[in-house]
Amino acid sequence: MDFILRSLGNIFFRLLFDLHVEGEAQVPEKGAVILASNHPTYLDPAFIMVKLRRPVRFLAWERPFRVPVLGLLMKRYGAIPVNIDRPGRASFEAAAKVLRSGEVFGIFPEGGRSHFGTMNPLKSGVARLAMMTGAPIIPITIRGGHRVWHKDQLFPRPGPVSVQFHPPMILESKKLSSHHRRSQSLVMGAPTAIETAENARDKEYERDIVDKLVKTINQSLLPSVRAEHKEDRVYQEADVPVGWNPELLPYLSFIIAWLLLPRFRQIVSPALLGWLTLYAGYLLVHRTVRLNTPWTLALRQLSPWIVYLGILFSTLLSRDHIGLAVVFLLICLWYQTFRFYSYRKFRKWGLVLAYLIWTASWL
Repeated sequence: MDFILRSLGNIFFRLLFDLHVEGEAQVPEKGAVILASNHPTYLDPAFIMVKLRRPVRFLAWERPFRVPVLGLLMKRYGAIPVNIDRPGRASFEAAAKVLRSGEVFGIFPEGGRSHFGTMNPLKSGVARLAMMTGAPIIPITIRGGHRVWHKDQLFPRPGPVSVQFHPPMILESKKLSSHHRRSQSLVMGAPTAIETAENARDKEYERDIVDKLVKTINQSLLPSVRAEHKEDRVYQEADVPVGWNPELLPYLSFIIAWLLLPRFRQIVSPALLGWLTLYAGYLLVHRTVRLNTPWTLALRQLSPWIVYLGILFSTLLSRDHIGLAVVFLLICLWYQTFRFYSYRKFRKWGLVLAYLIWTASWL
């Protein structure tokens, strides 16, 4: 069952987010280990787990556990419910118990989702867990998550996401020995392990661990954030003025076919004229309103293909081909979303070739 769910999840994430995972072999096949990642989206635990063979335990907001299907899935995959209003000692003890059992524990040291793609300041809990249990820390960088589901979005949108597992951070054995000796020397009465560790905290070493973790994650996170900003600027600039290609291609093809191909003039249908009129109205509205949102820009990039399919249905194809047309548009949308640089290169001449083929089909 796990294999089926992970396979379906992998297919879903590849289609919707073009998810790429690298370095998952850094996670050992057995033994306690801490996975520490930046936290741009609600889907980050799934992004991390989808390629791992070992189950990962995460602390999770308790309220989703009450949702019938979602709650069962969260319990099935080892999520630990926590009251985010009072996370406190119980959560820390639950995490320590997972690691002492030799399991994999996932943590987002920011304590919440990132705001702007870059990380919020990290809390020291991940270092304290590692020092208490001796478990190695594997830093993880999630790139692209902020663009697909930032904090102000209600739902995610398609976009490329990548997950990189870095080499593990092994804590110094001398530091750990010293930490445990101080912990044992402070045992008086019957304090909990957490209270003992709190009294014996080596805050300077904790800070060193957190700083190293931040540096490792940022090595690949910060360049990707800068690249995302550059891509966003390119995408915004994709809203070029109306020109002969591709916006005027449908009309040029229609005029050429009307003037040179008598057989074409005999079958011109109201549907074909309707498509051309609708497209002209769309271009007029677009140039007047100029709503430069991701969705309107995506529609602008796809609109010549949409009207091309409309022309095909009006002249050559039947309703039986609607399924093929939908698949074709979805492929174009996927390629435009995840391969925008190369899409811009082939879009112009691809459309020219498509309309030439349509015109030549009347010879």
